[in-house]
Amino acid sequence: SAGEHDTSRMTTLLRGLSALITSRFHGAVLSLAAGVPQVAVAHDQRLDSLYRDIGLHDEYLVDSRSPDLLEELDACVGRLLADPGAQAARLASGYAEHRRRAAHNRELLAGFLAAQGWLAPGAAAATDTEERVAG
Repeated sequence: SAGEHDTSRMTTLLRGLSALITSRFHGAVLSLAAGVPQVAVAHDQRLDSLYRDIGLHDEYLVDSRSPDLLEELDACVGRLLADPGAQAARLASGYAEHRRRAAHNRELLAGFLAAQGWLAPGAAAATDTEERVAG
């Protein structure tokens, strides 16, 4: 669990999985870079939105409030185990899109902070550097 490991170790663990069943947004996002096939149980809007964005929503996401939760989860896991590679293209393009949106959000934030006079000199360059390092 995250209480036992720092972010770097959790990322390494998640990206080394052969498959993931999660109810955690960050687990899904952190495993995207490695193309880890996954199924999610959504308890809030974040996983629902992420899975819509990466094209996994209809086949690999279950709403935690569903009265048929166990049956739907069983069907999703069955699809995943039958062909784990079926998600590969969607995970790769989804990860690229997620990164593009995250970079755009940083640009929007930097623009807002600059407009308010709250952006320290050199802070925008740090955002660009963080993007290159993260890739």
